[in-house]
Amino acid sequence: MNRSSRRTRLFTTSRDYLSLMHVLAEGLDRHRVDLLAFCVMPNHWHLVVHVDEPGELSKFMHWITTTHARRWHRYRRTVGHGPVYKGRFLSVPIESEAQLVRVCRYVERNALRAGLVRRAEHWAWSSLAERSRVKKRISLLSVPFLESETWQDYVNTVEEGPPERVAMELFEESIALEPG
Repeated sequence: MNRSSRRTRLFTTSRDYLSLMHVLAEGLDRHRVDLLAFCVMPNHWHLVVHVDEPGELSKFMHWITTTHARRWHRYRRTVGHGPVYKGRFLSVPIESEAQLVRVCRYVERNALRAGLVRRAEHWAWSSLAERSRVKKRISLLSVPFLESETWQDYVNTVEEGPPERVAMELFEESIALEPG
């Protein structure tokens, strides 16, 4: 996750959002990082990624934030007017399948929770919307539970019962659907 400096809006137009999407796609091509889920909000963004090599996440995030910040300043002709981002990115290791499900849901539900859309998949700048696109803008790692028919409904509904139980039920259901 990375947030704008002073919580100012980074993204006000489709062009602004697309600019970060292009940087993200370039970063994924340059670095050994798999993207599972994302959501770009007006003043911050979330990524759920998988890395195999220590240090690769820092290299990837450094490239994304510095490249985006340079392009953001150049487009607005504000080079030298201060930082775009609040600071270094925030990362939290995911240690279980239930945690992975909860984190992906949290990220993909972000625009819905903020009241920007009525259904999470209607937010064009998220992996939930991206998965339904015919022509993809961003390469997403194929994860069965994120591609299941029940995932969109789960992201859009208010949880009933302990989140860990709900998350594990969805994860176990997706594993049962996997071939082999």
